[in-house]
Amino acid sequence: MPVVATDEGLKVGTQVQGTLRRLKPRFRRFAYYVILVFCGISALRLTIQEGVGLFSLNERGYGDSYVFHTVQQYLKTGRIYPDLHSRYDELPSLYSPLLYIMFSVPLRVRAWESSYVGPRLMVLASFLACLALVASISRKLLGCRAAAPVSILLACSFGVFQGWPSQLRGDFPSICFALLAIRLLLEDCPWSYALAGAAAGFALQFKLTYVAAATVGFLWLSCQRKWKSLFAFSVMGALTSLGVYAFMLFREPHMIEHILALRSAVPNYSGVGRFLYHLGMEPVLLLGVTMIPVLVFRRWFQWSPLALYFLISFAANAILSIQAGANVNYFFESLFAITPFAAAGVFWLRERISGPSSAFVALLIWAFAINPAILSMVATMGTARHAAAQNRYMENLRVEFASQNVFSTVGWASHLTQNVAISEPFLLSYLERSGKWDSSPWVGRIRQQSFDLIVAGLPAAFYRGIPHMSPKIRAAIEEAYEPFCACPDILLFHRRGENPDSARLARFAAIGCHAVACPNATECRTW
Repeated sequence: MPVVATDEGLKVGTQVQGTLRRLKPRFRRFAYYVILVFCGISALRLTIQEGVGLFSLNERGYGDSYVFHTVQQYLKTGRIYPDLHSRYDELPSLYSPLLYIMFSVPLRVRAWESSYVGPRLMVLASFLACLALVASISRKLLGCRAAAPVSILLACSFGVFQGWPSQLRGDFPSICFALLAIRLLLEDCPWSYALAGAAAGFALQFKLTYVAAATVGFLWLSCQRKWKSLFAFSVMGALTSLGVYAFMLFREPHMIEHILALRSAVPNYSGVGRFLYHLGMEPVLLLGVTMIPVLVFRRWFQWSPLALYFLISFAANAILSIQAGANVNYFFESLFAITPFAAAGVFWLRERISGPSSAFVALLIWAFAINPAILSMVATMGTARHAAAQNRYMENLRVEFASQNVFSTVGWASHLTQNVAISEPFLLSYLERSGKWDSSPWVGRIRQQSFDLIVAGLPAAFYRGIPHMSPKIRAAIEEAYEPFCACPDILLFHRRGENPDSARLARFAAIGCHAVACPNATECRTW
């Protein structure tokens, strides 16, 4: 009997060992699959968020209405940059001319139910083009087909991308041309260098700060002593950057004073620290950074242009983000640049990490990446369910604002008015802080009670130490107006001494607002 038991035990042990041997390759790639799960969840979250936000009547990010206001003025007058000396109640348009021209194209083609949709589609197309170029760069450097889809998933996993791919900004169009320049440099062909220079020059046409690709091309070709290619690169870059700006300056003589309005910046160093902290929480960025010395040491010629591109863009944008108007979008170029390195790191984990090490890495990724991604996904789905209700609320506000002269210190509410009194309240506050602008034209009209209705944000907002509303404008509102109604995210004011219209109060109440009596109401202390 004991002999039979021993034989059966050996048989069972052999079966278990065989099963473990079959499962070992799967356990070996456990960390690899966990990373893909994290990227898949993040990509799905980004897709839901952008799909819902595409048709929103609200801004996708603060400042969208400011950019769109310039586009509307361009469509009406044919001018992007008006004379600021003849219009004291006009704020400068900070972005490069090609951005406004690009956003005007879909509005010329057709009328959209939500006027934001057409320009948003242009930015979203630029973001998708960036993904495609990152995939192409990864496949070129890694030499395998799987590198392309893995790179796309990795790029979509950056948490700081949330809410940005459809904001009306020049970042993704500029990054698209910058990545195209890097991709052409990797071809190492004489004809590709001229095209790379042209692409690097076009990167400056949507936002003036995207100089990293042009710098990399110049340094890379100089180090290789390819003087003819360097000449072609430089000439084409000059034509598509300085040449286009010179042509636009001929058409827009006031362009320079607009786009250089922030040359006297208000510094805020703590904000840069917060950006770097959030970037340091990105698993894909950390993985890519660890792979840079490994890949550059082993395959110097192939990976050095991309490594140089990442380092230059990251350093330049860290310096530029010191000014208080900057946001985390300044680092998006660096995130795209690091993605191919992260893709190489994912394949390195798949092949080199096995057994307990793979399980340990997988548990770290689950705890610090997947759990937050799942929570963010749930929050995104909750926001998506309220999108239709928010659009109805904004349409009702548009109806109420239609027949009145409205002054709004809230960007999205300004977009609902017939005549925009102030295109960008935060920009005015910023320029006033730097000593480059004066809010007196707006303050004078407020004190004269020229507006039927004033809209202020709830609660009062600050960004990097600068209030969204100029202190002078706030003082003028307190002097000449008083709150009478609080709506979601905004507080409404009528002229001081004016009796509230009961019919108007009833209409506002029907869309979710309620009457307030100051100074006792909570809203009176938070605006």
